[in-house]
Amino acid sequence: MRNNTARLQTTEDSLDAELRITDAAINFFSDISYGNEKPPLGYNGLNYKPGCYDIPALIDDYISENILQLLSTHLSPPLPEVIAIGNKIRWFQRVMKDSSFKETTITSATVNFANTPLLLKLYQLGIIDAPGNNLPDTTLKQKVKEAQRQFGLLDDGILRSTAMHELNVALSVRLQQLNLSINYYRWLYCMVQNQQTIIVNIPAAYLKVYSNIETVLEMRMIVGKNSTPTPTLVSTVNEVVLYPYWHVTYSIATKELLPSIKRNPRYIDDGNYQVLNKAGQIMDPYKINWQALSRTNFPYIIRQSTGCDNSLGLLKLDFYSPFGLYLHNTPIKALFMLNKRFFSHGCMLLEKPMELGRLVLNKKQRCNRYTGTKGLFAKPVSYCCARRCTHAGDSLV
Repeated sequence: MRNNTARLQTTEDSLDAELRITDAAINFFSDISYGNEKPPLGYNGLNYKPGCYDIPALIDDYISENILQLLSTHLSPPLPEVIAIGNKIRWFQRVMKDSSFKETTITSATVNFANTPLLLKLYQLGIIDAPGNNLPDTTLKQKVKEAQRQFGLLDDGILRSTAMHELNVALSVRLQQLNLSINYYRWLYCMVQNQQTIIVNIPAAYLKVYSNIETVLEMRMIVGKNSTPTPTLVSTVNEVVLYPYWHVTYSIATKELLPSIKRNPRYIDDGNYQVLNKAGQIMDPYKINWQALSRTNFPYIIRQSTGCDNSLGLLKLDFYSPFGLYLHNTPIKALFMLNKRFFSHGCMLLEKPMELGRLVLNKKQRCNRYTGTKGLFAKPVSYCCARRCTHAGDSLV
């Protein structure tokens, strides 16, 4: 080193340095474009690998124009989620770099100016401007409600144990979560800008449909409970089914329905179920010796007939996955009003099924037969002219 300048002794040194710097630049700008961590997918039916840009060519172009400093801005996905998460990451980093920063724990459930840890945590989360603000109790309660909404909790301004638990998560942990989230959205960006894409945010129990990076539909979801979580996957919606049958899975049939049927076989009729043998023939449930059946001995298939009380509702969106799940309607609408919506056996239940069905089918798709469902979808081009209509080309995550 001389005058803080590195001296390369040989031509080989220069070439090696050039290769290392170029490799670092390509990886850096690729991480900005596509994220540096791929989601741990349970199934990748599209074999999706993001690749919107020729990163080496762009680096060369921007160096030639002497504007390399602008390339990171050009490559950062313009999705609102990326922008919002990026702003929150920068705020957390700023707060944590302050010499006075320390992780804080809230122990009191009071919502007033005297609860100093609460004020400090709300400041660290970027919900209030300064930790020493002498906020009126009514204003502070509104800020607590804002925090509760961010955590997907009931926004009543009361510091219950659930709210305190979320508030007491260390800021360093929140920063890790944000870094992971922004990487996932960067990873998704190529798919979102190239095709109509359905994204189910499982932790938030929320769905968005993107078309050319614009959000064209969003809704609340009901997803898998802790014991039967919804798996992560990428696949293609290939079928829209109106008035679907529900073919009850073997596990649900034997663990949940069979005990009720044993107590009273009328449970079959009351639930609008049918019992099928292995050949697909409908059996008389009152002629079956249910007491002789068990989880390991159940040679039947139970399906629920179509109709408004069907567990799948009036519409199902099918896609291939090894998990045997799908997007579907539900007759139980009240669950969508809850903040925590983790109740299913893994399937994803739609708050606005007909709107999503219309989007999927609004691709000049026509069916071969008409069976009286003309009025279900608003646009004439979207008539679902049979109980079962297909459309390939809309991706699901």
